[in-house]
Amino acid sequence: MPESVGNSVSSVAVDASGTIWITGTADPSTLPVTPKLHGSGSSYVAALAPDGSSVEALYEAGAAMFGQALALTSTGNPMVLGGAGFLMLPNTAGGPSLTGVANSAGSVASGLIAPAELMSFYGTGLGPATPLNAQVVNGVVQSNLGGYQLLFGGVAAPLLYIGANQINAVVPSEVSGKDSVSVTLVTPTGTFSLADLYIRPSEPEIFHDPVVGTAVAISQDGTLNSSSNPAHAGELVSVWGTGAGAPYAGLFPADGTIVPISGNLLTYPALPVSVLDRNDSLEVVYAGDSPGEVFGLLQVNFRLPQSWPFETLGSQYMGVSLQVGAAIGTSEWIYVAP
Repeated sequence: MPESVGNSVSSVAVDASGTIWITGTADPSTLPVTPKLHGSGSSYVAALAPDGSSVEALYEAGAAMFGQALALTSTGNPMVLGGAGFLMLPNTAGGPSLTGVANSAGSVASGLIAPAELMSFYGTGLGPATPLNAQVVNGVVQSNLGGYQLLFGGVAAPLLYIGANQINAVVPSEVSGKDSVSVTLVTPTGTFSLADLYIRPSEPEIFHDPVVGTAVAISQDGTLNSSSNPAHAGELVSVWGTGAGAPYAGLFPADGTIVPISGNLLTYPALPVSVLDRNDSLEVVYAGDSPGEVFGLLQVNFRLPQSWPFETLGSQYMGVSLQVGAAIGTSEWIYVAP
Protein backbone atom coordinates (compact mmCIF):
# COMPACT_ATOMS: atom_id res chain seq x y z
CA MET A 1 0.00 0.00 0.00
CA PRO A 2 1.17 3.56 -0.60
CA GLU A 3 2.76 5.37 2.28
CA SER A 4 3.53 9.01 2.92
CA VAL A 5 7.16 10.00 2.56
CA GLY A 6 8.93 10.22 5.90
CA ASN A 7 11.46 12.95 6.63
CA SER A 8 14.97 11.59 7.14
CA VAL A 9 18.66 12.43 6.91
CA SER A 10 20.76 9.52 5.66
CA SER A 11 24.19 11.10 5.29
CA VAL A 12 26.10 14.18 6.50
CA ALA A 13 29.39 15.79 5.46
CA VAL A 14 31.10 19.06 6.40
CA ASP A 15 33.31 20.97 3.94
CA ALA A 16 36.40 23.08 4.69
CA SER A 17 34.33 26.24 5.16
CA GLY A 18 32.11 24.55 7.74
CA THR A 19 29.11 24.21 5.43
CA ILE A 20 27.05 21.18 6.44
CA TRP A 21 25.86 19.00 3.53
CA ILE A 22 23.03 16.53 4.10
CA THR A 23 20.97 14.19 1.95
CA GLY A 24 17.84 12.16 2.60
CA THR A 25 14.13 11.98 1.83
CA ALA A 26 11.27 14.28 2.78
CA ASP A 27 7.75 15.35 1.97
CA PRO A 28 8.48 18.29 -0.41
CA SER A 29 5.87 20.42 1.36
CA THR A 30 7.95 20.28 4.55
CA LEU A 31 11.20 21.44 2.95
CA PRO A 32 12.13 25.12 3.27
CA VAL A 33 11.74 27.41 0.28
CA THR A 34 14.91 29.32 -0.56
CA PRO A 35 16.04 31.45 -3.51
CA LYS A 36 18.38 28.58 -4.44
CA LEU A 37 15.67 25.92 -4.61
CA HIS A 38 16.02 23.67 -7.68
CA GLY A 39 13.92 20.78 -8.94
CA SER A 40 11.11 19.02 -7.11
CA GLY A 41 10.54 15.64 -5.52
CA SER A 42 10.91 13.64 -2.34
CA SER A 43 14.71 13.23 -2.20
CA TYR A 44 17.01 16.13 -1.50
CA VAL A 45 20.53 17.48 -1.03
CA ALA A 46 20.91 20.55 1.17
CA ALA A 47 23.73 22.83 2.30
CA LEU A 48 23.31 24.32 5.78
CA ALA A 49 25.13 27.24 7.36
CA PRO A 50 27.93 26.13 9.73
CA ASP A 51 25.71 26.80 12.74
CA GLY A 52 22.73 25.09 11.11
CA SER A 53 20.65 28.27 11.28
CA SER A 54 19.84 28.60 7.58
CA VAL A 55 19.66 26.69 4.30
CA GLU A 56 22.23 27.93 1.79
CA ALA A 57 21.28 25.59 -1.07
CA LEU A 58 18.59 23.01 -1.63
CA TYR A 59 18.28 20.52 -4.46
CA GLU A 60 15.22 18.28 -4.86
CA ALA A 61 14.69 15.31 -7.16
CA GLY A 62 12.35 12.37 -7.55
CA ALA A 63 12.19 9.48 -5.13
CA ALA A 64 15.49 7.56 -4.79
CA MET A 65 17.44 9.92 -7.06
CA PHE A 66 19.24 11.41 -4.05
CA GLY A 67 19.12 10.40 -0.42
CA GLN A 68 21.32 7.33 0.03
CA ALA A 69 24.85 8.57 0.72
CA LEU A 70 26.96 11.70 0.39
CA ALA A 71 30.68 12.49 0.22
CA LEU A 72 32.72 15.56 -0.66
CA THR A 73 35.21 15.75 -3.52
CA SER A 74 38.69 17.25 -3.09
CA THR A 75 37.24 20.60 -4.18
CA GLY A 76 34.50 20.46 -1.54
CA ASN A 77 31.63 19.72 -3.92
CA PRO A 78 29.00 17.14 -2.91
CA MET A 79 28.96 13.72 -4.58
CA VAL A 80 25.56 12.16 -3.88
CA LEU A 81 24.33 8.60 -4.40
CA GLY A 82 20.69 7.73 -4.99
CA GLY A 83 18.95 4.39 -4.68
CA ALA A 84 17.97 3.95 -8.31
CA GLY A 85 21.26 4.13 -10.16
CA PHE A 86 21.74 7.87 -9.79
CA LEU A 87 25.08 9.45 -8.95
CA MET A 88 25.42 13.24 -8.74
CA LEU A 89 29.06 13.95 -9.51
CA PRO A 90 30.16 17.55 -10.13
CA ASN A 91 31.85 18.28 -13.45
CA THR A 92 35.35 19.53 -12.59
CA ALA A 93 35.60 21.15 -16.03
CA GLY A 94 32.78 23.51 -15.11
CA GLY A 95 30.20 22.20 -17.57
CA PRO A 96 26.89 20.44 -16.92
CA SER A 97 26.97 17.23 -14.89
CA LEU A 98 24.34 14.59 -15.63
CA THR A 99 22.99 12.71 -12.61
CA GLY A 100 20.63 10.40 -14.45
CA VAL A 101 17.88 10.03 -17.03
CA ALA A 102 14.39 8.71 -16.38
CA ASN A 103 10.93 8.45 -17.86
CA SER A 104 9.18 11.60 -16.55
CA ALA A 105 6.45 9.41 -15.04
CA GLY A 106 8.96 7.13 -13.32
CA SER A 107 11.69 7.46 -10.72
CA VAL A 108 14.23 4.86 -11.79
CA ALA A 109 17.31 5.82 -13.78
CA SER A 110 17.40 4.25 -17.20
CA GLY A 111 19.44 4.51 -20.36
CA LEU A 112 16.45 3.28 -22.39
CA ILE A 113 14.03 5.58 -24.22
CA ALA A 114 11.14 5.29 -26.67
CA PRO A 115 10.01 7.64 -29.44
CA ALA A 116 7.84 10.53 -28.17
CA GLU A 117 8.52 9.60 -24.53
CA LEU A 118 8.43 12.39 -21.97
CA MET A 119 11.90 12.25 -20.40
CA SER A 120 13.59 13.95 -17.45
CA PHE A 121 17.32 14.66 -17.26
CA TYR A 122 18.73 15.31 -13.78
CA GLY A 123 22.05 16.84 -12.86
CA THR A 124 23.84 20.07 -12.04
CA GLY A 125 24.47 23.10 -14.22
CA LEU A 126 22.03 21.87 -16.86
CA GLY A 127 20.09 25.09 -17.32
CA PRO A 128 19.47 28.59 -15.97
CA ALA A 129 19.24 29.32 -12.24
CA THR A 130 15.74 30.71 -12.84
CA PRO A 131 13.77 27.85 -14.43
CA LEU A 132 12.00 28.26 -17.75
CA ASN A 133 8.71 26.56 -18.58
CA ALA A 134 7.41 25.38 -21.95
CA GLN A 135 6.51 27.91 -24.62
CA VAL A 136 3.76 26.98 -27.06
CA VAL A 137 3.65 28.75 -30.44
CA ASN A 138 0.90 27.91 -32.93
CA GLY A 139 0.03 24.75 -31.06
CA VAL A 140 3.59 23.41 -30.85
CA VAL A 141 5.91 23.22 -27.82
CA GLN A 142 9.13 25.02 -28.73
CA SER A 143 12.58 23.39 -28.68
CA ASN A 144 14.56 26.49 -27.69
CA LEU A 145 14.18 28.06 -24.24
CA GLY A 146 16.46 30.98 -23.43
CA GLY A 147 19.16 29.73 -25.78
CA TYR A 148 19.07 26.16 -24.45
CA GLN A 149 18.38 23.15 -26.67
CA LEU A 150 18.48 19.40 -26.12
CA LEU A 151 19.54 17.54 -29.26
CA PHE A 152 18.83 13.86 -29.91
CA GLY A 153 21.13 12.90 -32.75
CA GLY A 154 21.14 16.52 -33.84
CA VAL A 155 17.34 16.88 -33.67
CA ALA A 156 16.06 19.45 -31.16
CA ALA A 157 13.57 18.06 -28.64
CA PRO A 158 10.49 19.98 -27.46
CA LEU A 159 11.35 21.43 -24.04
CA LEU A 160 8.74 21.26 -21.29
CA TYR A 161 10.96 22.65 -18.50
CA ILE A 162 14.57 23.57 -17.97
CA GLY A 163 16.32 24.52 -14.75
CA ALA A 164 19.74 24.19 -13.21
CA ASN A 165 19.10 20.63 -12.05
CA GLN A 166 16.41 19.25 -14.35
CA ILE A 167 15.32 19.25 -17.98
CA ASN A 168 11.97 17.80 -19.08
CA ALA A 169 11.68 17.11 -22.81
CA VAL A 170 9.87 14.99 -25.39
CA VAL A 171 12.00 12.48 -27.30
CA PRO A 172 11.83 13.45 -31.00
CA SER A 173 9.99 11.04 -33.26
CA GLU A 174 13.06 10.98 -35.51
CA VAL A 175 14.72 8.43 -33.19
CA SER A 176 12.15 5.83 -34.28
CA GLY A 177 13.80 2.86 -35.96
CA LYS A 178 17.26 3.58 -34.55
CA ASP A 179 19.18 1.50 -32.02
CA SER A 180 20.74 4.36 -30.06
CA VAL A 181 21.15 8.12 -30.03
CA SER A 182 23.59 10.65 -28.58
CA VAL A 183 22.11 13.49 -26.55
CA THR A 184 23.77 16.91 -26.58
CA LEU A 185 22.95 20.02 -24.56
CA VAL A 186 23.28 23.39 -26.27
CA THR A 187 23.65 26.34 -23.86
CA PRO A 188 24.38 30.05 -24.31
CA THR A 189 27.97 29.32 -23.25
CA GLY A 190 28.71 26.16 -25.20
CA THR A 191 27.65 22.70 -26.34
CA PHE A 192 28.10 19.63 -24.12
CA SER A 193 27.63 15.89 -24.64
CA LEU A 194 25.29 14.43 -22.02
CA ALA A 195 24.57 10.76 -22.72
CA ASP A 196 24.24 7.93 -25.21
CA LEU A 197 20.79 6.36 -24.88
CA TYR A 198 19.38 3.14 -26.28
CA ILE A 199 16.06 3.15 -28.11
CA ARG A 200 13.31 0.64 -27.47
CA PRO A 201 9.83 0.32 -29.05
CA SER A 202 8.19 1.22 -25.73
CA GLU A 203 9.13 2.09 -22.13
CA PRO A 204 5.77 2.77 -20.39
CA GLU A 205 5.26 4.31 -16.94
CA ILE A 206 2.23 5.81 -15.15
CA PHE A 207 2.40 9.29 -13.65
CA HIS A 208 2.11 9.20 -9.87
CA ASP A 209 2.21 11.45 -6.83
CA PRO A 210 5.71 10.93 -5.37
CA VAL A 211 4.60 12.04 -1.91
CA VAL A 212 1.38 10.04 -1.47
CA GLY A 213 2.67 7.17 -3.59
CA THR A 214 -0.46 6.68 -5.71
CA ALA A 215 -1.18 7.07 -9.42
CA VAL A 216 -2.59 10.35 -10.69
CA ALA A 217 -5.99 8.96 -11.63
CA ILE A 218 -9.50 10.19 -12.33
CA SER A 219 -12.48 8.14 -11.22
CA GLN A 220 -15.58 7.67 -13.37
CA ASP A 221 -17.32 10.72 -11.85
CA GLY A 222 -14.54 12.95 -13.21
CA THR A 223 -12.92 13.69 -9.86
CA LEU A 224 -9.47 12.87 -8.56
CA ASN A 225 -9.11 9.33 -7.26
CA SER A 226 -8.25 9.46 -3.55
CA SER A 227 -8.76 7.68 -0.24
CA SER A 228 -11.97 9.68 0.27
CA ASN A 229 -13.04 9.25 -3.35
CA PRO A 230 -12.18 5.68 -4.43
CA ALA A 231 -13.25 4.10 -7.70
CA HIS A 232 -15.85 1.37 -7.35
CA ALA A 233 -16.11 -2.09 -8.85
CA GLY A 234 -17.10 -2.02 -12.51
CA GLU A 235 -16.34 1.69 -12.93
CA LEU A 236 -13.97 3.38 -15.35
CA VAL A 237 -10.66 4.87 -14.21
CA SER A 238 -8.33 7.13 -16.23
CA VAL A 239 -4.57 7.28 -15.78
CA TRP A 240 -1.86 9.08 -17.70
CA GLY A 241 1.51 7.77 -18.73
CA THR A 242 4.23 8.08 -21.33
CA GLY A 243 6.62 5.84 -23.20
CA ALA A 244 4.10 4.11 -25.48
CA GLY A 245 6.34 4.56 -28.50
CA ALA A 246 5.37 5.15 -32.11
CA PRO A 247 1.72 5.74 -33.07
CA TYR A 248 -0.29 3.45 -35.31
CA ALA A 249 1.02 3.33 -38.90
CA GLY A 250 3.88 5.63 -37.89
CA LEU A 251 1.63 8.70 -38.20
CA PHE A 252 3.73 10.98 -35.99
CA PRO A 253 2.41 14.49 -35.47
CA ALA A 254 5.09 17.18 -35.52
CA ASP A 255 7.35 16.99 -32.47
CA GLY A 256 5.81 18.96 -29.60
CA THR A 257 2.31 19.12 -31.07
CA ILE A 258 -0.44 19.98 -28.59
CA VAL A 259 -3.22 17.47 -29.30
CA PRO A 260 -6.46 19.26 -30.29
CA ILE A 261 -9.29 19.02 -27.78
CA SER A 262 -11.77 18.35 -30.57
CA GLY A 263 -11.51 16.83 -34.00
CA ASN A 264 -10.35 13.55 -35.49
CA LEU A 265 -6.61 14.01 -35.09
CA LEU A 266 -6.07 11.63 -32.16
CA THR A 267 -3.39 8.97 -32.59
CA TYR A 268 -3.04 5.60 -30.89
CA PRO A 269 0.02 3.49 -30.04
CA ALA A 270 1.09 1.03 -32.70
CA LEU A 271 1.76 -1.56 -30.00
CA PRO A 272 -1.08 -3.10 -27.95
CA VAL A 273 -1.75 -1.43 -24.59
CA SER A 274 -2.80 -3.42 -21.52
CA VAL A 275 -3.51 -2.48 -17.91
CA LEU A 276 -2.35 -5.18 -15.54
CA ASP A 277 -3.56 -5.94 -12.03
CA ARG A 278 -0.77 -8.32 -11.07
CA ASN A 279 -1.26 -11.14 -13.60
CA ASP A 280 -4.77 -10.11 -14.66
CA SER A 281 -5.43 -7.92 -17.67
CA LEU A 282 -8.21 -5.34 -17.18
CA GLU A 283 -10.54 -4.07 -19.89
CA VAL A 284 -8.98 -1.09 -21.73
CA VAL A 285 -11.66 1.20 -23.15
CA TYR A 286 -9.33 3.85 -24.60
CA ALA A 287 -5.57 4.21 -25.01
CA GLY A 288 -4.28 7.14 -27.03
CA ASP A 289 -3.52 10.83 -27.09
CA SER A 290 -4.66 13.05 -24.22
CA PRO A 291 -6.59 15.94 -25.80
CA GLY A 292 -5.19 19.35 -24.93
CA GLU A 293 -1.79 17.92 -23.91
CA VAL A 294 1.51 17.45 -25.72
CA PHE A 295 1.86 14.47 -28.05
CA GLY A 296 3.62 11.72 -26.14
CA LEU A 297 1.37 11.90 -23.09
CA LEU A 298 -0.73 8.72 -23.10
CA GLN A 299 -4.25 8.60 -21.65
CA VAL A 300 -5.62 5.18 -20.72
CA ASN A 301 -9.22 4.59 -19.63
CA PHE A 302 -9.83 1.14 -18.15
CA ARG A 303 -12.61 -0.64 -16.29
CA LEU A 304 -12.28 -2.14 -12.84
CA PRO A 305 -13.48 -5.73 -12.32
CA GLN A 306 -17.14 -6.11 -11.40
CA SER A 307 -16.08 -7.76 -8.16
CA TRP A 308 -12.98 -8.90 -6.33
CA PRO A 309 -12.17 -9.93 -2.75
CA PHE A 310 -11.72 -7.23 -0.10
CA GLU A 311 -10.09 -7.97 3.21
CA THR A 312 -12.22 -5.36 4.96
CA LEU A 313 -14.96 -2.96 4.07
CA GLY A 314 -14.01 0.55 2.96
CA SER A 315 -11.32 1.82 0.66
CA GLN A 316 -8.60 -0.53 -0.51
CA TYR A 317 -5.75 -0.32 -2.97
CA MET A 318 -5.18 -1.89 -6.35
CA GLY A 319 -1.78 -1.89 -8.02
CA VAL A 320 -1.94 -1.36 -11.78
CA SER A 321 0.80 -1.18 -14.39
CA LEU A 322 0.95 -0.38 -18.09
CA GLN A 323 2.10 -2.91 -20.62
CA VAL A 324 2.81 -1.63 -24.13
CA GLY A 325 4.06 -4.31 -26.44
CA ALA A 326 6.52 -6.44 -24.45
CA ALA A 327 7.50 -3.70 -21.98
CA ILE A 328 5.81 -3.51 -18.56
CA GLY A 329 6.09 -0.45 -16.32
CA THR A 330 6.12 -0.03 -12.56
CA SER A 331 2.95 -0.91 -10.64
CA GLU A 332 1.18 2.16 -9.21
CA TRP A 333 -1.60 2.23 -6.62
CA ILE A 334 -5.15 3.49 -7.09
CA TYR A 335 -7.89 3.67 -4.46
CA VAL A 336 -10.79 1.25 -4.98
CA ALA A 337 -13.89 0.15 -3.07
CA PRO A 338 -16.69 -2.40 -3.53
